[in-house]
Amino acid sequence: MNTPATQTQPPKTFRDLITSEGYRQQLAAALPKGLTADRMIRVVLTAINKTPKLLDCSKETLWASVLNAAALGLFPDALGRAYLVPYGKDCTLIIGFKGLLDLAYRSDRIASISVQVVREGDIFEREPMSMPPIKHKVVEPADGSFRKATHFYSVAYLKGCEHPSVEVMSLREINEIRARSKSGQSGPWVTDYEEMAKKTVFRRHAKMLPMSAELVNAFDVDQDHIDVTTAARPSASDDIAPKTTDTTAEVVKGDES
Repeated sequence: MNTPATQTQPPKTFRDLITSEGYRQQLAAALPKGLTADRMIRVVLTAINKTPKLLDCSKETLWASVLNAAALGLFPDALGRAYLVPYGKDCTLIIGFKGLLDLAYRSDRIASISVQVVREGDIFEREPMSMPPIKHKVVEPADGSFRKATHFYSVAYLKGCEHPSVEVMSLREINEIRARSKSGQSGPWVTDYEEMAKKTVFRRHAKMLPMSAELVNAFDVDQDHIDVTTAARPSASDDIAPKTTDTTAEVVKGDES
């Protein structure tokens, strides 16, 4: 008598796993109150459809990135609060600028935060010994043409404090930090450059601010591993004299990249 051939089940894809009941329960346990596992599953599946290379990543790194985002209550959706970025066989979780801002406001010490971009032609003054230490006047061109960014800055007011805390970074500093990021040539650094530049200056600024526990956790799981504390090094093509200083006013006229 012939023995029937053994039928093997095809390996489960990540789509199969994340929609299974066991994975759904893990997501529900990780998410903050008020957020549902069904919504996170829909968002992740949409991210995979948008970036199919995510399925080339190991299931372990993709699932770990999804769980870490869930624990912070950040959805990797079109709003830019978090990103799932394939890096070879690894999925990397990149926390977006808007995601960090959401988490920063969970601190009971933060009254307001504003992160802005300075463009060529703007009047931009930095006087660290004055209050406020910066003055920025936007100068729009008559023809409405696009103007390149030259600086990014973060301003935070703390409850009970009259004067703001400020951090400023030039475009050159931002780009040197981007160059040290393993995801600097992919993902949001390519699709959402200015949002990532804002994130970079805010990350440096946040080290001087009273951070919420959630923001501290975000810095731990953010896989855009860059050292935002390292000072930018002048390149061989830079002028001997610095183009800007922290003790004088300046009118932005050109690109510092």
